[in-house]
Amino acid sequence: MDIARSLAGLTALTAVAFGLTGCGGSSESGADVPGAASPASPAASATPALAPADELLAALPDAKTAAHEYASSGACVAVWGVVDAPNKAISTRIFQEVPEVKVSLTMAYLAFGTDDPYVKITVKPAAIGKRMGVGSSWYSIDPAEIDDFADSPFSYNGETDPLGAAMVIEAADDLTRAEVGRFSGTADLSDIAASHPILDEDAIKKLGDKAKAVPIEATVDPAGNLTKLAMKFPAAGKTKAGTCTIAYSGHNRTRPLSAPTAGEVKKATAAVYDLLED
Repeated sequence: MDIARSLAGLTALTAVAFGLTGCGGSSESGADVPGAASPASPAASATPALAPADELLAALPDAKTAAHEYASSGACVAVWGVVDAPNKAISTRIFQEVPEVKVSLTMAYLAFGTDDPYVKITVKPAAIGKRMGVGSSWYSIDPAEIDDFADSPFSYNGETDPLGAAMVIEAADDLTRAEVGRFSGTADLSDIAASHPILDEDAIKKLGDKAKAVPIEATVDPAGNLTKLAMKFPAAGKTKAGTCTIAYSGHNRTRPLSAPTAGEVKKATAAVYDLLED
């Protein structure tokens, strides 16, 4: 799944709706992600036996991991959603606001396997959404209408690490364990930025040689789940220092994903497809 395509579609949507180019910015919204019930019961900590990098890779979600939430924030593409690998499903949400005209957009993707996709486009104020030809309903998507469907947010192909934490860990060569569950080191992001799902390739290029040793910090909970991976970008030229944070949470308390009911779904219209394609 190409998360960057989700953002590109949302940017295009903004341009179509308001005739604005180069304004507005994306940020994480406080909208709820499906899930949240009783808190998880942490397992007893075990004495680490693996090398730091191996321990972090082993702490990543896999195909057997129950539904859980994911989110990225800070100096990278901001997205959030739920991965439900056992049920072959994923949700992805991206929020954008255009403060100049006091308008916000949320694009929500929901994919079950490779042939049952949905999208919801929420525009506030709702009157502007109506003017654009989109409502707040879920729309069922015809895969044949989406270019490169298999690599789009509408197709779930078994991803368990949609934010690319493994790529960062594998790019690190000096990870150390400060204490049980806490790790630090540096990672060479110069070779992975172009293919990473949430890193800004241009921003990484501007770091120059600094991109070869970006400080990172990671946290693993007592149950052995990676919960946070932070990349701390140094200042470079006119670009200020910033931190990109990847988070996986909600283990054992996130509800499995389910498709919208028939009454909540409409067939996507030509206006919806036009807005989804660049």
